[in-house]
Amino acid sequence: MTIAPPTKAFGAPFEPLSIDETALAREYAPNAFGGFFADEMRPKPYTIALQADVAIVTVEGPLDTRAGWWCDGYDEIVARCAMALADPKVKALVLALDSPGGMAAGNLDAARQLRAHADACGKPMVAHAGTMACSAAYALAVAADHLCLTSDGTVGSIGTLATVYDRTKANEQEGYDVRVVRSGSLKADPHPDVPLTDASVARVRARINELAGMFSAWVAERRPAMGDPLTLQGASVYGADAVTKGLADQVGTLADAISTAAALAADTTTRRKNPMPGMAALSGALDVRSMDTTITDDRSFIDAMIPHHEAALAMVADADGKLKNADLKKIAAGIKTTQTAEIATMKTIRDSLPPKKNAAAMAADSAQKRKTIMEDTKASATLATLRTSAGVTTDEELVATLATIKHAAGQLPGVQRELAELRAQITARDAADAAKARAAVFDKHRERGALTPAMEKDEACMADFAPLSAEALDRVLSRIPGVAAPVTPRTPAALTPARAAAAPVGEREREFAAATGVPLDAITQVAERDAASKES
Repeated sequence: MTIAPPTKAFGAPFEPLSIDETALAREYAPNAFGGFFADEMRPKPYTIALQADVAIVTVEGPLDTRAGWWCDGYDEIVARCAMALADPKVKALVLALDSPGGMAAGNLDAARQLRAHADACGKPMVAHAGTMACSAAYALAVAADHLCLTSDGTVGSIGTLATVYDRTKANEQEGYDVRVVRSGSLKADPHPDVPLTDASVARVRARINELAGMFSAWVAERRPAMGDPLTLQGASVYGADAVTKGLADQVGTLADAISTAAALAADTTTRRKNPMPGMAALSGALDVRSMDTTITDDRSFIDAMIPHHEAALAMVADADGKLKNADLKKIAAGIKTTQTAEIATMKTIRDSLPPKKNAAAMAADSAQKRKTIMEDTKASATLATLRTSAGVTTDEELVATLATIKHAAGQLPGVQRELAELRAQITARDAADAAKARAAVFDKHRERGALTPAMEKDEACMADFAPLSAEALDRVLSRIPGVAAPVTPRTPAALTPARAAAAPVGEREREFAAATGVPLDAITQVAERDAASKES
């Protein structure tokens, strides 16, 4: 039974990627050129189309800086291409790409290495997108001399991206107490377990924009006809539209790419054996280093370039009728058309330029430039001071930090209102608690007679008590002696004949009552209590 290999998504958060965004939702099987397969199972580094002596290096799936189990790597791609170009049997190389791109790290260095190997070997290189050469893969593709894609192929996606996120609330909901211990505020910033700030996102954005600028510069260097690559805003471009916009040279199959590579190899060999007559002179005519005019502005540039273009036209006209190779005739015709158009364009631009300024105007311009430079210098110093105060390193971070401060300042009035309301609630609660405690103290000392009704009616006395806390009031009133409650005398009950008969009263007690005047009933009650005590 055949078991399908495991799959894995590509990319990780917080890492700059040069990849078509659609690839992030896909799962990829292990790569044949990575370390997942045994050496005997791995494919050859390249194949050769024997009928054309063209080597084919295949690049598929997402790309990493170094090859591994799951991805092809820039190191392996460069090594395979270098091996193919160094093969004496190989006359040209086709880079067969079907990749959405991958890691930004190492991508442009690899692309430049591919170009350097091809130049060193003097062999043409053709890239074929079948069906995709996007982002980092497109950076490799533009290293080639010619770029071909299928009718439904995709190229472009020129740019860089990174994903950052904040999972601190999720940690709190799950009951996790995660703390990131860092040696500095910019270490691990951003980090998923640290709240995201505008400043940290701005730092990531600055790095992404920097990488995108490097990517764009490489593409513009290799394919100047397409203009500024960043105007595409990172879009992917398809089929014939890619050729129209200058991202590719030809719509065709892999077989077409192989044929094109073979034709370029043949043309290279022919030109080595039979260089075009007069090309050295033409090169000299177009060499701007031979100009003896100092370029100071648009007008001086045009005045210097027009003679060189006219010299090139004269050289092409001299070669007319002497060329036998059909391709060279096309080249010569193209030079004639291009040079003529450029001369006309430069003359039109020169006519539209303002007249040269006199010495006074130039001096005024110079003074204004110096003033502008001084203002810019002052502004730069101010920005540097602000960056230092905010603890950031770039203007983007400073802007983000100021935005955060401004946002916090906008929330300050609401926070102050909430604080005032809370303070009022606390004050009312404390006042109620204090009144309750004072009332308890008054009750305590009223019961023991220290706080008399007369005192409570005395307004001056109660005014003296008013500022005192419950504790202080208790200490003051405790020093006032209490007044014993009046005792109501009790009238003994009359001594009935029955009680007199039952009471243990003798002749002695009767004599004592007669002598002292103490009621015999009171003496009887005492005797009764004494008797009851003895019994118990």
